[in-house]
Amino acid sequence: MKSTARLARLVVANAVGVKVGDRETRDIADIFALTEAEYLDIAYSDPNAGRRDYKTLPAGEVLAAARAREATARFAWSPYFHNPRLKSRLHRIRIPTLFLWGAHDRMVGEAYGRAYCAMIPGARFETIERAGHFPHQEQPRIFVDKIMNFMGGK
Repeated sequence: MKSTARLARLVVANAVGVKVGDRETRDIADIFALTEAEYLDIAYSDPNAGRRDYKTLPAGEVLAAARAREATARFAWSPYFHNPRLKSRLHRIRIPTLFLWGAHDRMVGEAYGRAYCAMIPGARFETIERAGHFPHQEQPRIFVDKIMNFMGGK
């Protein structure tokens, strides 16, 4: 981020993008080495929230899911889910920032989120119970309420 001049506030939810551990420490689970069931187990508080029966979905939805997975592999593979330059730029963020984090995210743990949050001066960190990596899907009402409170009820 080069400038926050056109932003008033920033909300980040279970974000990836920085390397917080040392070279030998895996910060983010290798989602490409997991079965679908294993992925759902670490990404969701309730794995059923992410379960899809691809056999019953319309062809367009199955194609969109396959393309999304392909895009994730293309953009996030090397370096794995982070930009080596981002960490040195985060200090530039000088607006109120809220990190929302699903308390049951086992894909990217809370320690990672807290370390990421600490890289932005004055950023606040809040967890969302009964949510994993996708708190906006598992707890949409709580997610929106936290954002609206942060925005001052606007």
